[in-house]
Amino acid sequence: MHKPKILYAIQGTGNGHIARAREIIPVLGKYADVDVLISGNESEIELPIQPKYIFTGITLKYDAQGGVSYLKTLTRNNLLKAAWEVCKLPVRNYDLVISDFEFVASWSSKLKSHRCIGLSHQSALLSKHVPKPKESSLIGKLILKYYAPAIHNISFHFKPYDFFMFHPVIRKEVRAMENSYVAKNKYTVYLPAFGVDFLRGYFAQFSTAYFEIFTKKVEQTHEFGNGRIQQIESDNFLKSMETCAGVITSAGFETPAEAIYLNKKLLVVPIANQFEQLMNAKALEEIGVPVVYQLNDASSHVIMNWINKKEVVHEKFPDLTERLVQNEILPYVLE
Repeated sequence: MHKPKILYAIQGTGNGHIARAREIIPVLGKYADVDVLISGNESEIELPIQPKYIFTGITLKYDAQGGVSYLKTLTRNNLLKAAWEVCKLPVRNYDLVISDFEFVASWSSKLKSHRCIGLSHQSALLSKHVPKPKESSLIGKLILKYYAPAIHNISFHFKPYDFFMFHPVIRKEVRAMENSYVAKNKYTVYLPAFGVDFLRGYFAQFSTAYFEIFTKKVEQTHEFGNGRIQQIESDNFLKSMETCAGVITSAGFETPAEAIYLNKKLLVVPIANQFEQLMNAKALEEIGVPVVYQLNDASSHVIMNWINKKEVVHEKFPDLTERLVQNEILPYVLE
């Protein structure tokens, strides 16, 4: 029997999209021939198969204070190259395009009237039922709505707020962790929008705790008074998460979901001016996760209280990947 052909397109600027793809693509490969497209690859996680297409796409840029800079995003992306990639991509060679919030494949499919479904966390934020922050952002809403258009969305969130939503996809490496040993006062920190010097100085004040700070901005590991700073690499980061007492990270999706699954204390610092992160922070806050919006003197008290407390938000997200592929994706191939 002839297998259908599927193009799986991934936004590569964060680890979460690729972590999800690592679980879904092998299952999808049992039923279809799958080619992979990745754009803006800045991830530390390897894909399960070699991408057929590697594009630049369009990525968000940040300012020195850790916030999204719309000016830099506009001026430091090659919009003409992105448009050329959209035109060049042969989406009609595939029975279905799947886009995990990926710009090139989504827009190529839309402009060529080809079938493309979304498979992402970002599409969940379009639902009127998800928690929303008091602060709104017209630009943020427009990005969520138009960055990666699709004829249908299959979405992921911390809770299934709507009929088309599923719990987070937790990668096998995380599910396999047994938490046999937890260092009582060790905390894993991943705040990619902040500078190394700032993070070192800020966390030095919490002298009773030890912080393993991960970043893309150093080449070698180095120690400071009550912690160490090291290059983020998937295996080391997962090992740190496995043995830590808690995780401090930005308000993305996959890392908070993995921390919740692993029964870790969690505190999030949403990236300024990034509407998606503000929405995630609101959802996390509603289920009991502490949120701080700046790292300053006021938030120091919140973090110290969090360190001293034992309350944990925990959820054993079920593995629904096989069911997701069979019941939600394949019907779009077989239509």
